[in-house]
Amino acid sequence: MADREQLALLLKGVKVWNQWRSENFWKNMNLSRPNLSGADLSGADLSGAFLSDADLSGANLRVADLSDASLSDAGLDGADLSNANLRVADLSDASLSNSNLSGAALSGADLSGADLSDAVLSGAVLVRTQALATTFTGANLTGACLENWHINSETKLDNVICEYFYERQNKQERRPRSGSFKPGEFVALFQKAVQTVDLIFVDGLDWKAFFQSFQELRSQYEDDNFTIQAIERKSGGAFVIRLEVPAESDKGAIERRAKELYEKELKLLEERVTEYKDQVKFLRQSNTNLERIVETMANNQPKNVEVEMNFPGTVYGAAGKVAGNMIVNASPEKQSLAEAAAEIQKLLKQLEETNPTATEAEQKAFVTAAIPVTVRQRAVAALEAGGKAAIEEFLDNPYVNVGMAIVEGWRNG
Repeated sequence: MADREQLALLLKGVKVWNQWRSENFWKNMNLSRPNLSGADLSGADLSGAFLSDADLSGANLRVADLSDASLSDAGLDGADLSNANLRVADLSDASLSNSNLSGAALSGADLSGADLSDAVLSGAVLVRTQALATTFTGANLTGACLENWHINSETKLDNVICEYFYERQNKQERRPRSGSFKPGEFVALFQKAVQTVDLIFVDGLDWKAFFQSFQELRSQYEDDNFTIQAIERKSGGAFVIRLEVPAESDKGAIERRAKELYEKELKLLEERVTEYKDQVKFLRQSNTNLERIVETMANNQPKNVEVEMNFPGTVYGAAGKVAGNMIVNASPEKQSLAEAAAEIQKLLKQLEETNPTATEAEQKAFVTAAIPVTVRQRAVAALEAGGKAAIEEFLDNPYVNVGMAIVEGWRNG
């Protein structure tokens, strides 16, 4: 519900309200669900105000500042919003039929699902405005700026009145260059949305997630022939991917499903990256600690004396495979090679459990990222001294080829 104190101040008039607002600019404006039908709010500072579900039908909001305001589901039928500032405002599902929005600034505003039938939008600025499934039936868009506005197959443009419009701000790139559109030409110009589905990504695009989700989308609509007609990069890092789909298909359902699959795939990729980073961080820390322990014990022992340490699992030492123990002796080359082989095998097993379909390149990258540089350097030196056979004895058969390729990659890299 609306804040009663704020609502009372607003009803005292714009002058009182704007003065109070200037002195309390940090406060949230909660004016949701008020009945302001027919109110005179011309020039009111309502920027950032929460006006969802408000009844502003027939209200005078000329030159009012409603930038970044929330007007979702608000009733603005017949309201006068001429020259109002509605930049980045949320007008999704709002009712604006027969309203006057001539000269209004609607850049970045969300008009998705809004009803603007028979509204006057002459000279309005709709730069990067979201107009998905918006109803413009009978609206007047003459002289409006439609730079990078976003419409889709559900946007209704029936009987739109538009003699001309601008493709760029400040009345740049007039269409048509001279004269006026003939009846129906404006609608025909944007008719491509009827046979296509536009997927709009305003915050950039993860291509791997998109192509994986697109393949899934095609498999779910196996009877339909989906193709990517165009990929368009917009200003601000936004992308529009236009899919060509059969004319009889449910384009709204396709668009919603495409976005759902993309968001699902994006989340899965983010989870995998986070899990991988956590594993690498843990392994690096564990390997660093283990390496220091082994080096300290090896350096503190007389030559040719074996030191036995209890570690869980099977670890390979210079004396061979030892269950539950690590053997460290005075053979540095063999010891380094055994240490590297044991760590490589352990990491490959872990990767096999978490990602059984990992490619050899992914296996190499994972192991290399997890093993410290010093261990890799000693393993390469030991390999050069003892040859391939020296490391093969420490690896189980399933891991020999990949393990050898990893160590050789260190040597060549």
